[in-house]
Amino acid sequence: MKKLLVFIAIIYLGAYNLKAQETKIWIVRHAEKATHDPENKDPELTDKGLTRAWDLKNYLQKEKINKLYATNFFRTRQTLQPLASTYTLDVDIYKDNDALIKKIKALQGNNNIVVVGHSNTVISLIKSLGAQINTETLTEEDYDYIFLVTIKGDKISLKTKHFGAKHHVTKI
Repeated sequence: MKKLLVFIAIIYLGAYNLKAQETKIWIVRHAEKATHDPENKDPELTDKGLTRAWDLKNYLQKEKINKLYATNFFRTRQTLQPLASTYTLDVDIYKDNDALIKKIKALQGNNNIVVVGHSNTVISLIKSLGAQINTETLTEEDYDYIFLVTIKGDKISLKTKHFGAKHHVTKI
């Protein structure tokens, strides 16, 4: 009888842990980039962009971030630099949303992830994760949105907020 109770307790705790697993994914567009040289396809962040990168770190300071993803552009990696330094994390590079989603789904346990993309990739990533959002893309003037996609079992939710100085034109 004792063995049966231990077995039931183990099953119950295992089911509870599976049920309690939650992945939180904060998705942002890279911070303000330098635009003075239209020939430069990989510009760095402006001073405002560097400030926004620190604003992102401050916004997420109470979260236990354990994964960082960015596209292979200087401005996206630079946006994550304050978080990477704070949590002593590497920034993993992703090439497309499908590959990133496979990586995220392969993670075990509770995860707090930050993904930096671009005005033309952020919304499609949110939709690919299964969240509902009422816009198709961001504009070149949308820098302050932060989207939190939470995945807990089969339930997917989305919260839309702002961080740092106001800098958006799209209404979501």
